[in-house]
Amino acid sequence: MFGCPTVRHDLTPPAFKSVANNINYGDDVNVEYVMKPSSQLTLGLQDGDFTKPRSKEFLVSLFRTSGFEASDEDFDVIFNEARRGQNVGASIEKFKSSYNDVMFSIKRSAVSHKNPTDESRHVSFSKSESSFRQES
Repeated sequence: MFGCPTVRHDLTPPAFKSVANNINYGDDVNVEYVMKPSSQLTLGLQDGDFTKPRSKEFLVSLFRTSGFEASDEDFDVIFNEARRGQNVGASIEKFKSSYNDVMFSIKRSAVSHKNPTDESRHVSFSKSESSFRQES
């Protein structure tokens, strides 16, 4: 073994990293992140903002303001599903995933209870797109 390793896992990173500190603690971003920052980053949001636990009131307000629609009872189910295993709250990321799962199951049950002869509309769901598509 010669020299210093590229990523220093043996050192604790400082709370505030200086520009003069060139030690790689394993938290450096790659070139793609610098060249093509995410749309959230351009708005001043960090990745940690989506994983931080939030209150139910904050999440419901955020999602309703963003155009997501659900009843108060559905939001209760979504929040409880998202915070499963956590006592503090739920992250935006988990809440969105739970929203998609719960709303998909509601839409699926609504479609299955429709008239079986009405085949003109088909609802499909893509997890990667996290949205519903209606096809004629």
